[in-house]
Amino acid sequence: MCVYLNLSKNNYKYILLNYILFVLFTVFLGTVFGLLFGIISGIIPGLHINNVIYLVSNINLSIEIKAIIFILASIIFSFVSFIPATLLSIPNTDNFVSTLPSQRLVIKGNAYYAIKLYIIGAINGIIFGLPIIILFILLLQYLTETIKFLTPFILVIGLIALIFNVKNYFGYLVILFSALVGFFALNYAFVENPLLVVISGLFGISNILYLMQNKIKIPKQNLKTKEIDIKTKIKTGIIGTCLSVFVTLFPGIGNGFATYIGTKVSQLKDEGYILLNGAINILVMVLSFFSVLFIGKARTASAVFFKEYTKNTFVFSLPWVIIFILIAIVIGYFLTDFLGKMLSLRIHKINYKTANFVIIVFLNLIVILFSNILGLIVFWLSGLIGYLCIKTKNPRILMLPTIIVPVLIYFI
Repeated sequence: MCVYLNLSKNNYKYILLNYILFVLFTVFLGTVFGLLFGIISGIIPGLHINNVIYLVSNINLSIEIKAIIFILASIIFSFVSFIPATLLSIPNTDNFVSTLPSQRLVIKGNAYYAIKLYIIGAINGIIFGLPIIILFILLLQYLTETIKFLTPFILVIGLIALIFNVKNYFGYLVILFSALVGFFALNYAFVENPLLVVISGLFGISNILYLMQNKIKIPKQNLKTKEIDIKTKIKTGIIGTCLSVFVTLFPGIGNGFATYIGTKVSQLKDEGYILLNGAINILVMVLSFFSVLFIGKARTASAVFFKEYTKNTFVFSLPWVIIFILIAIVIGYFLTDFLGKMLSLRIHKINYKTANFVIIVFLNLIVILFSNILGLIVFWLSGLIGYLCIKTKNPRILMLPTIIVPVLIYFI
């Protein structure tokens, strides 16, 4: 009997040790791969985390490792992707509203300052918005039906707000054309990866074409930064948190539109604009994983894959999700700071005309790879709409109906 008990204890210790080693090994590999895929998706112009996450889901890795990759890569992407948006003017669906303010800082030689503002904004959102995030988690499960009822009204109000920002009659055409492109691309299956195609055209290729036409020269950059007063940090942190909750709850109200509204309401300048966008982008990604855990609703593609592939793993729990989110935020902050500093000092050495041409070719390849020939046509059509918007000096926010209108029609 004593021998049996002794063997049982040894077996228990052996099983426990194996499990601990399994968890540690899984966490290590997941962190390494998450870092790698986050950097790749963030630093390559035109590439989005959604495409990388899709590729990861088809790789022969354990579902536990995939779960960690989904969290880390998504949050690191949200940090790092601001670098090409700033230095090369190639934004994604989340940070395009900060492209113009950051461009102005680049022209003044302050590219690193723009990047620093963004990551500080992200950290401020996490720190000052923590009480609101906790309240959001507690109330989320009771708000589902209310959200469904209110969503179409919120979207209509958003469209009306856009109309008041039109600068000339071309602005109305931009709203109409953007809405039509978004409606047909997102509601019919003839275009694969429609959001990538449309956003890359409206906010990516259009900006490159405009920059090439105006032959903007990038000056030598410096590493000077300004101290941000605590009042601005608190203000952008709290507003960013409230708006990120709003974006998470109501589909169709994207990060860019939330940043624009927040800036107008709080009357923030360029620096505040970037701070606010940093807070919103990171928080929306973070909250999307909490949303999956508590109500099973996914706000981002990363959260969708996290839910579908990893629901029965040890990673799919609040303590582990919080741990990996914190790891991703720390890595994302210091990695973006390092890469931003290094690349800012070298960007003026690049032949901008050649770089823009290479980027155009690369964006076309991305669209062909992840979409189809019809997607390429929609990509260039969207690019012409975006170019019309920029050329006629209308705010780029007018192109947001490309997302708002399809979602509105879905809820009506």
